[in-house]
Amino acid sequence: MLAIQVEKLAHTCFMSRRQLLRRFENAIGINPKLFSRIVRFQQIFTAVEHGAVEPEWSHLAYDSGYFDQAHFIHDFREFSGMSPSQFFHQAQRSAIGLSFDENKGDAKLYGKVYL
Repeated sequence: MLAIQVEKLAHTCFMSRRQLLRRFENAIGINPKLFSRIVRFQQIFTAVEHGAVEPEWSHLAYDSGYFDQAHFIHDFREFSGMSPSQFFHQAQRSAIGLSFDENKGDAKLYGKVYL
């Protein structure tokens, strides 16, 4: 995952850190830190989709940009309301989720639906 410090980005854009933060939040609706956490969280779904049936959470956490498994689990619980194992176990059992997966076929759909 490519990361850039806010100060460096602000300098590249010829504005102050504070001005960049204000403009980012006005344009996107959330601050850059939360945006970065959400993007990193979403990367887990792509990794799980292309990985093993029983994912190794510590490897997925590291590959997605988390410093350790504890930070990964903290973010996962905050964004989903449950642990990664609970979430994906429930997602696999979802009839609607299975229906989407079965009907996907050769379609180039972006992402997966987990309910």
